[in-house]
Amino acid sequence: MNSLVAEVEAGTTHIRNLVDVNLPAFHAQKIIKKAKSTIPDLRARTSGDSDQSYAGMCALRLFSAWLDGQKSRRSKIKPEEIENVIIELQIAWSLFERFADLIAHAERWFRDEERKFLAIMRKAGISGVALKPHWRGRECADNWSRPEMLMAVGVKPEDVESFPLSQLRQTQAAMKKAATSASLSPRNLLKAHRDISLSMIRYTEMRDRMIQANLLLVVKIARRRASSGMSLSDLIQEGNIGLMRAVEKFDYRLGYAFCTYAIWWIRQGISRGTAELGKTIRIPSHIQEVKRTLLRAAADFRAGMDRDPTESELSELTGFSEMRVKDALSAVECYESIDDLDPEKRTPDNNNSNVRYFTDDKAVCPINSLMQQEGANAVLSAVSTLNERERLVITLRFGLGGSDEATLEDIGLRLGVTRERVRQIEVAAITKLKHPRRMKAMKKAMPQLL
Repeated sequence: MNSLVAEVEAGTTHIRNLVDVNLPAFHAQKIIKKAKSTIPDLRARTSGDSDQSYAGMCALRLFSAWLDGQKSRRSKIKPEEIENVIIELQIAWSLFERFADLIAHAERWFRDEERKFLAIMRKAGISGVALKPHWRGRECADNWSRPEMLMAVGVKPEDVESFPLSQLRQTQAAMKKAATSASLSPRNLLKAHRDISLSMIRYTEMRDRMIQANLLLVVKIARRRASSGMSLSDLIQEGNIGLMRAVEKFDYRLGYAFCTYAIWWIRQGISRGTAELGKTIRIPSHIQEVKRTLLRAAADFRAGMDRDPTESELSELTGFSEMRVKDALSAVECYESIDDLDPEKRTPDNNNSNVRYFTDDKAVCPINSLMQQEGANAVLSAVSTLNERERLVITLRFGLGGSDEATLEDIGLRLGVTRERVRQIEVAAITKLKHPRRMKAMKKAMPQLL
């Protein structure tokens, strides 16, 4: 628990992942008051903490203090006590999933070291039948390194001195470390993992049973949203996600029927799914909610005044600012496909005579640009195999590397030779470039040019 508190304070984990601070049953002020009177080293509230987030931190600290207090109890904790604490502090199910993952990881680590321990025993000739009465519950006992204990499980007296006691102690130390990582003893670690595994299996069975019993409710609600732009199967899937969330959050002690509680979550799931997936251009869900509110207010105004309201009037009716009203009403609702704008694909039913279809005639084809680049690289690679003078003549003569093409006379002045000598060097260089080995590389890069 201390590590989870540290994660929340460091900002790596949000408090909503561990405590249900947004539920109506979460009483923030009551929890803060209790934490201040119970926890002496409680972190002071900062200016950036909201009531809910700081109360969630206090709930997490109270739950950690309650768990620490139960370790000193000799009597077994009753399930009703745990349930009351969880409901009072609104501890999220994800917190127990993290506990279960921690214990499962520690149990796997413990079992891996246990297998190493048993392998050492088998290598020494000790059978599992002889080891079983002395093993379970005493895996990390210190007397395993004593000669009398080894002889009790079947080690011969003459083999005691040669027994690998160092490996045995090292494996036992690793087993203790695995149990300590979950703040449990080896016996309690195995028992906790067994109990958690059985509880998770039972929880999964009951959750699936509750979900399957309310699938028709999802279908009924999804059919009412069939005109939202998504297929019925997609709406049902989004509603199922909301139903699963409702099963996890349902509290029977509040006195409500499950179907009454689940309807809100199912509608919420379908609404969010429609906002996320129903449009080609995603519009944030809060903008859609504002727009629906504005449309309802506009319909009421139109029914009473027989005209459409202005943006300022909508702002007065709904309480939103004029800027927010303008942003919500300008959200894109309809879209045009590029295929529909193509003159070649127009039909008599879809004649967009007022829409012009533009194409950039000057745009460079990416494929041709890539092939030209590969061809230039191949030519430069072949020219680089020539000697320095030939390479310079070819580069200047044909303008390779982005430079302008030079005349024979300009090249001769640069090299300090005659115009004729430059032509001879050029002919010799071109002859070398026509060698089959160089031509093969250039043809591979420029099959359409050579």
